[in-house]
Amino acid sequence: MVISGGELAVIRVAQKLTADSPKTKRLMFSHAFHSPLMQPMVAEFRTVAEGLTFQEPGIPIVSSLTGEVADELVTPEYWVRHVREAVRFHDAVQTLESEGVR
Repeated sequence: MVISGGELAVIRVAQKLTADSPKTKRLMFSHAFHSPLMQPMVAEFRTVAEGLTFQEPGIPIVSSLTGEVADELVTPEYWVRHVREAVRFHDAVQTLESEGVR
């Protein structure tokens, strides 16, 4: 599990988790990617994404944004959501398993 947020809030949560399980690790990143804390850059990011030309993938792709087979990869809004929403890695892996990927 990765937790993002304001530094003090994340430290408090990490301290509580450490009390239950000593396995916590601070990840050093410049921003809280895939969280609402990315909101200040969304308008500029959307402008850039809207200027790009997207193409449908040649093979099915499972999205870590939705956890499902993606059908919206070619829209700027998908990538805007990806910047500020949680990664659903476990859901994506479950979808891959249900699709027969081993």
